[in-house]
Amino acid sequence: MLSLNIKKSYGSFMLDADFALDNDILAIMGSSGAGKTTLLECISGLTSPDEGEIILNNRVLFSSMRKINLNPGKRKIGMVFQYHVLFPHLTVMGNVLFSKNRVTEEDRDTAVKLLKDLNIDHLKDRLPDEISGGERQRVAIARALIMHPDILLFDEPTSSLDRRTARDVFRLIKTISADSRIPVIIATHDELVKGITDNILYLSYGRQFRIYGYPIDGVKPQD
Repeated sequence: MLSLNIKKSYGSFMLDADFALDNDILAIMGSSGAGKTTLLECISGLTSPDEGEIILNNRVLFSSMRKINLNPGKRKIGMVFQYHVLFPHLTVMGNVLFSKNRVTEEDRDTAVKLLKDLNIDHLKDRLPDEISGGERQRVAIARALIMHPDILLFDEPTSSLDRRTARDVFRLIKTISADSRIPVIIATHDELVKGITDNILYLSYGRQFRIYGYPIDGVKPQD
């Protein structure tokens, strides 16, 4: 379970988020500049909130009051970035195993299983520029899953994909969520996400104005 209550300011912009998430999928929606990526970065440890607390499975990741701020490597968080960030000189298998300091036989077996589960095991020896955008997204997901994360974060996972591939990726995320039984947060503009979850938090200039479809304080979405 994730419990979060944080504030983060950049000049006149203020992210103010407060929610809890069980082993379910939460979609974060809002226009560009609403604070979706900033929120993910605060959870992952890439950005530090100004104040508040982030707790994952009863483990404090960040607390301004208790002066706790775990670095990203200690948070057990899998993050799939918007542009996949695959290493062009490494094969699919090499990209999946990249985060492992010492690759064991067990790691290789796990990687093979993940690639098979994601239907890309036949691509394990190919380079990123030899596979499609949807396949690159699956490689990025496998790389996140091999770390056995306690939560998965997706930043605009379908932004560079066509509609059909985007639907496939969202269905895949739903399957992963059901199988792994860990919280999943998706920051997205894509309305297709509503096909896999009703659990939606909308941000407007950093403030959550609607959660689970119900308005908060009557604030209207930004255009």
